[in-house]
Amino acid sequence: MSLASGFAALWLLPRYAEFRKAFPCVNLRLQVMPGRLYGPLEDADLGIRLHGPGSDRNPFCLCPEVIVPICSPNYLSEFGSLDAPKSAEGHTYIHLDVTTHSWADFHRTTGLTDTGVGKAVHHTDPGLSVQCSMLGQGIVLGWLLAIAAPLNEGKVIPAWDRYVETGCHYILEHRSSSPSENTRKVAQWLIDEMKRELDDARRVLASLPAVHKTRQADEGRSGPHPPISPIRAE
Repeated sequence: MSLASGFAALWLLPRYAEFRKAFPCVNLRLQVMPGRLYGPLEDADLGIRLHGPGSDRNPFCLCPEVIVPICSPNYLSEFGSLDAPKSAEGHTYIHLDVTTHSWADFHRTTGLTDTGVGKAVHHTDPGLSVQCSMLGQGIVLGWLLAIAAPLNEGKVIPAWDRYVETGCHYILEHRSSSPSENTRKVAQWLIDEMKRELDDARRVLASLPAVHKTRQADEGRSGPHPPISPIRAE
């Protein structure tokens, strides 16, 4: 299965025991992509890829592309919200070096001024960047695909009363036009489990207004795709 590192670390692996119980005969091998979810599945039977607006009608739609600035509860209490930092030094911004939506994009889309921008911390791995925010090390832009579980668990909270919806969606793609029965069952399990997670996450975000930014799924795709690192989970 080809998927994002944040989704693997923060959502799938904590549910690995449940997966094994549901599919005791399936040997799961993960191809973890540290950045943008584009490109062919190569040798993966199933993979998550970002599709453009209107893809929510796809029967294998897994999750909308929703981008939320998040931090730990302690960070918010100590340093204030994204638009009202308590310190003159501003906020610590955690940046992803490979992303579909940078902090600069977020500021432009939402109209947030840069008066609260302070120190910058850079990461190449989305899962690690979210874990840093959990530890109170700064504010990061979190994709709902990866942060739904920690958001529901209260490990991270919205750092501002705005978030971005791009209109794009993450779709489960099959490498074969005639996938095996196990592949179809795994895909449906992921969709069903993620739906429950998203229902809870939407309740967390219900009081916050969304800023809509319509874009094509390949916007910002430049240069080579990030390398794929195979990780085997037995």
